[in-house]
Amino acid sequence: KEIVKSGLVDSFFGNLSLRVGDTMLISQTAASLDELEDALEEVPLEGSSTVALVASSEMPTHLRVYQCSPNRVILHGHPRFSVVMSMYCETPCELEGKCHLRCPEERSLCGAKVVPGEIGTGRYAIVNTVPEAIRATGSAVVISHGVFTAHRTDIAEALKRMVEIERCAKLRYYKIVTGREIEDTESGPCPD
Repeated sequence: KEIVKSGLVDSFFGNLSLRVGDTMLISQTAASLDELEDALEEVPLEGSSTVALVASSEMPTHLRVYQCSPNRVILHGHPRFSVVMSMYCETPCELEGKCHLRCPEERSLCGAKVVPGEIGTGRYAIVNTVPEAIRATGSAVVISHGVFTAHRTDIAEALKRMVEIERCAKLRYYKIVTGREIEDTESGPCPD
């Protein structure tokens, strides 16, 4: 419920998963994140399941993160400022308009790697970019899509990280738009 209350997703957009032993519990497609009691699917970590039909479309990405890291919690949301700032790049590029698939520029937002990728399991899919970013920084901002955060044990820590990324994205956005630093007296400066 906190991910919805914090404005990091609309009620139906985003997902979460929990690693429990050799299985993953993941929210269903179009599940309301503030009402998940009967909207979780159990998926074996080795991927031998047919629940992909009802589980979140990001299920393969969640699976890959669990297979290559000790994390036990993953949150995914579409915070407004993070999505907007994921598309902001000062480097001219021959791939302009296709950056969401193959951005060659290494960037970060509040310490989270900004990565390209599309939904699914194809060549340019987030299943190939998000897990490495999470392994490196505990979070990933997918260009033009959203934020993934993970934690070894605590869903509250994953949420806290997503809130921090969105806060920093908002401050960076206003700095670009207004041309001046915006003071955040509650939380202090952003990491980058």
